[in-house]
Amino acid sequence: MDTLNPTVNSIWRLDVDLTPATPNFVQVRAMQNFVPGINSTVQDSSDYDSEGWGSDAVTLRKAQPTATLLRKENPTTGAYDPGQEALRQASEDLELVHIRWYERKTGGQAWEGYALVQWAPSGGTVEGLQAVAVTLLVQGKPEKIANPTAAATAPVVASALPSGALAGTQVTITGTGFTGTTGAAGVKFGAANASSYVVVNATTIVAVLPAGSAGSAPVVVTNGVGASAPLAYTRGA
Repeated sequence: MDTLNPTVNSIWRLDVDLTPATPNFVQVRAMQNFVPGINSTVQDSSDYDSEGWGSDAVTLRKAQPTATLLRKENPTTGAYDPGQEALRQASEDLELVHIRWYERKTGGQAWEGYALVQWAPSGGTVEGLQAVAVTLLVQGKPEKIANPTAAATAPVVASALPSGALAGTQVTITGTGFTGTTGAAGVKFGAANASSYVVVNATTIVAVLPAGSAGSAPVVVTNGVGASAPLAYTRGA
C-alpha cells in the first residue's frame, strides 16, 4: 500500500494585481489563515412525489475567500506590505480588486477573479499583534486558471554586487530559483559558506561575505533541486 503524505493549510497563496492594465501580481504576505470558501444558497425543493423524503436545490453560489493577515512593516522603509495595502485601499475606495488564489503546488487548484474587499482590523489586547480579517467578495463565477506555481528548478545566479567587497560586507545576489535555499551551505563564496544570508524572494538574496583571501571566490547558490553554475566573483584585499 502506498504511503500518503498530508498537506498543510499554508499551501494556499493569495496574489493581488497592482496594475490591472498590465497584470502585475504580487503575493499578499504575512497571511496567517486562508479559507478558499464558496458559499451556497440552498432552497427546499421537496415535493409530493418524493414519498416523504426531502430534497434541496442550490440556487446561488458565491466565492468568498477569507484570510487573516498580520500587519507587518518593512524594517527599512516602515511601509506595509504592498499586497496588503492594495487590499486595504480597495476596501476604502469601494473598488474591485483583481486577485488569484491557488495551491503552491504545480497542478494544484487555482482561481482568478475580481472582488470587493471587506477589511476588518481585529484590535485586541495591548500585547497582541495587529491582525486584519479580510473577506473577498468575488463578483460572479471565478475563473479556473493554470496554476501559477512553477516547477522547482536549480538556481541561476546572474549578478553579485558590490564586487571587490571585504569580509563582513553585504553582497546582493540576483538571479532566479532562489526559493528553497536553506542551510549553512545554501550560499557559498568559493569554498566558504556565506557568514549569513537572507532569501528576500525568488530572485534576490542578501549574503554576508565570509572571511577569506583576496581574489577569486565564485558564487554558488543551492536550493532543494540543485546548485547553480558558479558566477565569477572577486573578493577585495
